[in-house]
Amino acid sequence: MRVTRTELGRQIGNVALLHRKLDKLPLTAAAIGSVVETRVDFAVRRIRFAMASYHDSGDTVTRAQLIEDAGIRRVVRWSEVAAALDADLASGHEAPYD
Repeated sequence: MRVTRTELGRQIGNVALLHRKLDKLPLTAAAIGSVVETRVDFAVRRIRFAMASYHDSGDTVTRAQLIEDAGIRRVVRWSEVAAALDADLASGHEAPYD
């Protein structure tokens, strides 16, 4: 799941607090800011995770398979996501996370 302010609020059971009162919680705002993922960051993490699963099983992967398994069909046209996908396919990236 993508790390967002809303998802963090769901996990603690108080979404409104993180949306309406975050200005009153500067330490919390800083902590959230350091872990929240952009859509590109999330897509890249999914690519790396899917690539690692192929590496662990010893299977080869095509670009189309990786796009399908990572669930990035809608965002693969973004330049940053396409670059990460191509780089991981070229290098056989092993680590699921940075």
